[in-house]
Amino acid sequence: GIRTILGKHIWGMDSDTPEIVVGRLLTKTRQSLAVMEDCSGGQLASTIVNAMESQSFFKGGLVACSDEAKVLSGVNAKLISQYGAVSPEVAKAMAEAVREFLKADIGLSTTGVKEAEGRTTGTLYIGIANDKGSQAINRTRRRHISTAALLELRKSLIAPGTDR
Repeated sequence: GIRTILGKHIWGMDSDTPEIVVGRLLTKTRQSLAVMEDCSGGQLASTIVNAMESQSFFKGGLVACSDEAKVLSGVNAKLISQYGAVSPEVAKAMAEAVREFLKADIGLSTTGVKEAEGRTTGTLYIGIANDKGSQAINRTRRRHISTAALLELRKSLIAPGTDR
């Protein structure tokens, strides 16, 4: 059927949303999640909180728009000065820092260049950290960064060849 053909590109069905699908996966695997956001300004945490039963897996979120806030939350200041706040290195460090700070199994982060004059300017990064390490994923559109972050987290939670 269509699920066989499209396979990994199908992330949900019917009234599923990315936050509901991720919530189910986290609940099923008994893992907790914490987020640190820059460019999404709290939208990611707000989206997660709207998921059913989010209190069973969501530890909380930090909105760290300034470099100082990132450093106070556990990001190494040298990484920011060396690579810039909008970099894969800092996205990974943000995910690692919030994971540690809020004692979660998984840390998820967003960082990027702000919009100017209604146009996206630059690049965005999503960071994901767990006990196996961390990764950064590059994105070029800010508008749906929270959805993209949740879908990337979903990918990291499922084993290759399995469905939801």
